[in-house]
Amino acid sequence: MDFITKKQITKEVYFLRLIAPASAASVSSPLGPLLGQYGINIMDFCNQFNERTWFIAEGLPLIVDLVFNKPKKEFFFEIRGPLTSSLLLECVDHTNNKIKLQQLYKCCLIKTQNSNIYFNVCKNWIGSFKSYGLHNYLN
Repeated sequence: MDFITKKQITKEVYFLRLIAPASAASVSSPLGPLLGQYGINIMDFCNQFNERTWFIAEGLPLIVDLVFNKPKKEFFFEIRGPLTSSLLLECVDHTNNKIKLQQLYKCCLIKTQNSNIYFNVCKNWIGSFKSYGLHNYLN
């Protein structure tokens, strides 16, 4: 039976967190050079990523956790969800610079994807707006 030491694992398996646009991952910059320096098949990653994000609004920045084995050139990735800042920008009504509460709740649901913590996240976001002095902008 072969035992793998912790030192061997850290030499072979790498973790990378990156931000990629939903349904629009391409071989060009910034993903191409970033993944290429680690020897990851860029085209394969882009195809898999675009297949898994086809239903999300194109170009929405998503946080991606990428785990890869450099010698074997194998990888696995998990999509964590969109950036909070990009979701909050969706909530703003740009005609009168008001934040729509209904849109805010939709963004919270997208971000959490868990009904148990959904209301807590909404309360935190509304509290953040109030602490930044934006409570007048809530609509």
